[in-house]
Amino acid sequence: MDLNKEYQSFINSNSLGNGLRMTAGIILPAIVFNYFDLLSIGIVVSVGAMCVSLTDTAGPINQRLNGMAACFSIGFVVALITGFAVHYIILLGIAITCICFIVSMIGVYGSRANSVGVGVLLIMVLTIESKSQEWLVVYNAFYILAGGVWYMLMSLLLYRVRPYKVPQQLLGNYIVATANYLRIRGSFYNKHVDYDKSYHRLLEQQIAVQGKQDLVREILFKTRSIVTDSTNTGRILLMIFRDTTDLFERATTSYQNYEKLHQSFENSDILSRFQHFIIEASKELDEIGLAVKSNQPSEESGVLQKHFQELHDYFETFRDDNRTPENVESFIDLRHVLNSIEDIVNRIHTLHLYTTYDKKHAKKLPLASEYEKFITHNVIDLKLLKDNLSFSSNIFRHAVRISIAVLFGYIVSKFLPIGHSYWILLTIIVILKPAYSLSKNRTYQRLLGTIAGAAIGVIVLYFVKNDTTLFVCMLLFMIGAYSLIRTKYFASILLITPYIMILFHLLSHVKTESILIDRVIDTAIGSTIAFFG
Repeated sequence: MDLNKEYQSFINSNSLGNGLRMTAGIILPAIVFNYFDLLSIGIVVSVGAMCVSLTDTAGPINQRLNGMAACFSIGFVVALITGFAVHYIILLGIAITCICFIVSMIGVYGSRANSVGVGVLLIMVLTIESKSQEWLVVYNAFYILAGGVWYMLMSLLLYRVRPYKVPQQLLGNYIVATANYLRIRGSFYNKHVDYDKSYHRLLEQQIAVQGKQDLVREILFKTRSIVTDSTNTGRILLMIFRDTTDLFERATTSYQNYEKLHQSFENSDILSRFQHFIIEASKELDEIGLAVKSNQPSEESGVLQKHFQELHDYFETFRDDNRTPENVESFIDLRHVLNSIEDIVNRIHTLHLYTTYDKKHAKKLPLASEYEKFITHNVIDLKLLKDNLSFSSNIFRHAVRISIAVLFGYIVSKFLPIGHSYWILLTIIVILKPAYSLSKNRTYQRLLGTIAGAAIGVIVLYFVKNDTTLFVCMLLFMIGAYSLIRTKYFASILLITPYIMILFHLLSHVKTESILIDRVIDTAIGSTIAFFG
């Protein structure tokens, strides 16, 4: 897609929607409490909202609510335990180790459960930093609980207002990913194609498309209001998903011996014509994906059907003029490709019609019970947890790793005369993942992102002196960071760092140099511990 379409795609994306929702959910409690001169309480409530927001990933609304409820419920208990143990170094060390292991082990129940664990660990770390006295520990735990409840209610309200927005955004992403798959397929008709590189890209894109397909399938088929045929919008979304899936399957199953095709037609332009048309079809799919995400009808010009007819006629003429006993099999293969392209063109036409959400295009769909075979149900089975309590389990090894690393980070922070040392623990928690390669990449990205982000923060704080302008800058950094946190980790860290620096400046007007040095040193220490972990 061109830059304009990329911009429109991002503006209507689920990522930006998440960023706006998370930013609003986190910042509003602090603003409201600050109005009543209770900023310190508002910050704790915002912390609870922030930690719970990490679990609010795309999926059926009941799963989202369950994840958020689990996070603030477990987080409330962890805040109490940590808060009362914070003044006893040995007891706190034991508590940290046990909490890290237990909440990391719940990752056996899937990615959402893993997000719950990360949110709870953040609550634990931030409670350590607060070092509240006596009953303030209980108050802070309830403030965190209130923040989590607030965020869940806000998320539920937004869902009730626009119940189809998230499915449309994810479905649009699925269509655009399918268009990219077609585009890579078209590259095989290039005269100078690198087969190894193209096959590698094709496999990576196929995995990406199937991942988006599974996510859309889950959110559509597990949302009762969609599969019960209660609304025209729900039926149309299901039909768009079905036809896109059929289109993708047609593209994946139309395998050809491309080397043989190039050998047979290397001195003609027939393959380049096929490539140009496939790219044109992929652009049409991009338009449909963008239309679905933005809930706007896509305009069909009819040019694609016209160009297909021209390609079809050219193929017929070219075949009649150039067919020989040696290349007849290649012509048969090329005819199969043409048939697949025709099917894709017809489905693109149908998808254009669906984006109008006209009732006359809605068809009778299977009963809700018939969709059960296409979805999986996540059951909290204690046997699964028990079966993973061994070093043969990747999740168990990860839980042991993160427990030891966080405990070591806590011990190190006690011997370092720097402020905000809790950032060491946050860095370890965010970087350490079950997959070593992912942890390694995140270590580099977090360190480089922190340094680059710190430079941006210094520039902003140096040139901008007005607190209102700084607050607006902080909101923009927050939206960008939370929008990219699940897709572009480096960019997210790049934006989080200046956001944190501006936040500390607005709260306490501490020196920029102090925040900068602490942040970079803490990140470097945490990254090193996570890397060795």
